[in-house]
Amino acid sequence: MVPLIWGSFRMPIIRGTCANDKPIADIVLAPVISAVGCVEGVPSFANFHMTPLRALLDTGADGTSISTTVAQTHQLTNLGRRTVVGIGGPVMKRTWGVFVGFLFDQNTDFEGDNYHAKSVFAVPDAKLAVELPPNGWFDVIIGRDILTMYDFYMKRGGHWELHLS
Repeated sequence: MVPLIWGSFRMPIIRGTCANDKPIADIVLAPVISAVGCVEGVPSFANFHMTPLRALLDTGADGTSISTTVAQTHQLTNLGRRTVVGIGGPVMKRTWGVFVGFLFDQNTDFEGDNYHAKSVFAVPDAKLAVELPPNGWFDVIIGRDILTMYDFYMKRGGHWELHLS
């Protein structure tokens, strides 16, 4: 499938196969508030920590969640606590403001040679991420707050596609 074209930019399609029955994508994060007293409205490429994080694409989750470890390593500003409801009932969890970027492969041409490069598709709106207990499978949960902005397909055999258009 050819990526969609918007203006003069090709809109990326991220594809994967479920790992351990879970759709996992590589993402990066940028803080909404990068330092005390500094407010940034739009993320720039330089704001994203380029260490890939494993994100579960979870259509059953209302919103985005990140592990405490990721919040600490990315120096995210704690925005307080909020009540979230899960299987165990309502609990208070810490929150952080984040910009999310999806990593995707892009073919580039440099002096006639083709290369594969990693690029970032930045989700345009900041998200309020809630605390996620550490686990061995993923660092972040991408929920419906982001997935409903795009087209997400699950296919036979555990294959999935996320059309970022």
